[in-house]
Amino acid sequence: MNLKNRNKLLIVALGCVALICNPMSAMAQDSPSNTASSNLRVSLEEAKQYAISHNHTMQNATYAEKKAEAQKWQVISTMLPQVKLAYDYTNFCGHEMDFSAMGIGKIKDPSTGTFSVTASITLSGAQIAGAHVTKLASELSKINTEKNNQDISSDVIQTYMSILMLEKTNGLLKENLENIKTLQTATDEAVRVGVSEETDADQLKVQVASMKNTINQTERSIETLYNTLKTLLGASFDTKIVLTDSIGNLLNAEKALNLLSQNINLNNNNNYRILKANTEIAKGQVTQAWWNYGPQVTAFYQYSNKQYFADDVNPFSKMSDIPHIVGISASWTPFTSGGNYAKVKAAKMDLATAQSTLELTADQLKIQDAQARFNLNSTYENYKTQEENLEVTAKVLASTTNKFRYGTASSLDVTNASTNLIIAQNNYVSAMSDLINAQITLEKLLNTPNSSTQTTANK
Repeated sequence: MNLKNRNKLLIVALGCVALICNPMSAMAQDSPSNTASSNLRVSLEEAKQYAISHNHTMQNATYAEKKAEAQKWQVISTMLPQVKLAYDYTNFCGHEMDFSAMGIGKIKDPSTGTFSVTASITLSGAQIAGAHVTKLASELSKINTEKNNQDISSDVIQTYMSILMLEKTNGLLKENLENIKTLQTATDEAVRVGVSEETDADQLKVQVASMKNTINQTERSIETLYNTLKTLLGASFDTKIVLTDSIGNLLNAEKALNLLSQNINLNNNNNYRILKANTEIAKGQVTQAWWNYGPQVTAFYQYSNKQYFADDVNPFSKMSDIPHIVGISASWTPFTSGGNYAKVKAAKMDLATAQSTLELTADQLKIQDAQARFNLNSTYENYKTQEENLEVTAKVLASTTNKFRYGTASSLDVTNASTNLIIAQNNYVSAMSDLINAQITLEKLLNTPNSSTQTTANK
């Protein structure tokens, strides 16, 4: 291995040792003052709650829920009394009725104004069944809102913790860069006095440039994640988000493992609840289709007050004046050339499809639950293994580095030890990410009250 690679691995490894010896230095979070109005300082829990209140997708889900509730009452209102107020003005334009044969002569039709109040109510089995369907649709909309809460919460958790892990890695890269710069300065001085070759200094310059490029790429990735978090939170683009939690405080491997003791309840799973609600709606639509065969009953009451715009009104003109009218009617359409039968058949097919999908989903969720438990258990074991391996490789490098100073270890030994530590550190971060994702996946399946993917809004 050439001098460039050996020096690079050595300095990066020494930075990893510093991380192990003083982990809080890498986990420390920036705490800028909150004087600027565009700053948003949030813990993970606060970020989830903020997203529930401000995320645009969540707002649309809330609007859909309110719309479904309004549609429910719109259907119910058709079965409640309806009151209609009306005023009619009639002018016969001087028309006269000739009653000469009856010895009365001609009678002029007077202009009239009629004020009427009509109260009516119409009931049918199809209306009642339809009201039940809209009630179920309103409940489905609420479940969809809860699912959106859960999905947004999960996305916030993953994005929030991804930022923390990248910031932790970026901090380590910057420490390594400073170490490389220090080594570069010493090498430049050695070249100047003639005890080292100029190519060594050139190689270090390349390493510094490469490390800067890596840091820039990492910072761009962090910026992208911050923009994603802004979108999830519903914050404006110019808002500066400050994360107040640390990865060390948020990651709780033992808590994640406790999920394995909880059994899945399909009625708690939001995907299953949505399909179950769709099945209930399909049942209601079958009932509604059958009630199209039923009768419809209408009852009404009407009050009218007619005013004549004439001084002398013939009594014959008032013969049809009836101030109060009460009526009831019933209608039934037993034959529709197969139209109602087709509606019932179509509704039954929709119900059969919904029931089949529900059964399939139940089986799939059980399989997903088993797989999620296996994944969580595996990622937990891998995380603990990588955590222990990181500690051991750090001690090995520290020991090897100390031996190298006293001439009892070769540069190859230090290179191998540093390479092992870099690999261990990468494996540890990867295991941490896998554990978090496995925990979120199982929590979404279980949807328990103590789940981190739940929020106050849907507990």
